[in-house]
Amino acid sequence: MRKKYIIAGLQLVFDEFLSLCSYGCVMARLDTPAFLLRWSEDGRTVYYGDSF
Repeated sequence: MRKKYIIAGLQLVFDEFLSLCSYGCVMARLDTPAFLLRWSEDGRTVYYGDSF
């Protein structure tokens, strides 16, 4: 069972999980999102692009 889930070169599956999480965090900081949301001045309306 253990061999089935071990990633090549790593001793533990958890190590691979942490590596992927770290990579995801870096990519989230570097890439701009596919869409941007913004709030109105009064904080009551959310805008998506030019529409709300």
